[in-house]
Amino acid sequence: MTERHLLDFRAGAPWSERALEVHRRAAAVAWADAAHPSSEGRRAATWLDAARATMRDLTGFPFVTFLPNRRAAVTAALDALDAHRVCVPATHRQDVLARADVVVPVTPDGAARWDEAAPPDAGSVFLLQHGNEETGVGDSPVPGARCILDASQTLGRLPLPDDIDIVCADLRAAGSPVDVGVVLARRDLGIDDLAQVPAVVVGVDALTAVWGTMDAAGARTEEAMADFEATVRGRVPDVQFHGAHRAAHLRSLSVLHLDAETLMRALDARGWVVGSGSACVRDGQPSHVLAAMGRITHGNLRLALPVGLDPTVLTDFADDLAAAVTRLRVEAGVDDL
Repeated sequence: MTERHLLDFRAGAPWSERALEVHRRAAAVAWADAAHPSSEGRRAATWLDAARATMRDLTGFPFVTFLPNRRAAVTAALDALDAHRVCVPATHRQDVLARADVVVPVTPDGAARWDEAAPPDAGSVFLLQHGNEETGVGDSPVPGARCILDASQTLGRLPLPDDIDIVCADLRAAGSPVDVGVVLARRDLGIDDLAQVPAVVVGVDALTAVWGTMDAAGARTEEAMADFEATVRGRVPDVQFHGAHRAAHLRSLSVLHLDAETLMRALDARGWVVGSGSACVRDGQPSHVLAAMGRITHGNLRLALPVGLDPTVLTDFADDLAAAVTRLRVEAGVDDL
């Protein structure tokens, strides 16, 4: 079987031996509802409190709440703030856009045009991205506004800013094989924990393992990703990379004259697991992120490199990408356009 390389952590993550052992130990004794008054519930609550203390030590946020997933985390934070006007950039996730009262346009590089939104008032909340899910572009803060930072793509991969009071995320970006949402806050938001304790323990353990290495890992990934971009641009005609000021491990590119599904299948056959925001691999709609940026929306590939990946494999990926694009364009009769 072809060797497999996961280049999209949103596809999931294999369970390491450590994660399996951590989960086994937690599930054996902390399986109960931590809110239950029984001795079993109190024991689970002890494990949950220990995980919360670790998150406080790592992030510096005094209030930590665990939830089932990132969507639940964002929803809980917005509900806790009782926002009357939610402002989000047009490149945010679809479930977040559904909650928005004001959708702010973005530049061709993906930067939010906050000046085109009404000035913030006491009832406004601005929901920022630490790194966009497709492009890796981060949003600038909004002076004088209540802001929530969505770090679902970057927790454990980029340092959190000091001037944000609320962060929503999940632990997959840090290498957790299970989806665990988290809300970090400077004050008590009154949100109750809802996540299963063994899953929380596994996720926090994964974050702990990467927290102290994120700067070095990010620099190495940034260098490898820059080399990858240069190689692809030099070998693949009519390719576009999207966004500027991006998180090191996140990239989006479009290959002209090909559809995303065909290209993803060709790469999958060569052992590469990548993502896409394009129409044929999602819900019949083109990537709303690239559409908001005014960019090409077909032939889109997304890279979201997982924790622990040796970034030098991008050299081999560039070779296989160039070969796949050449073959597919010849087969489609568009190689001379």
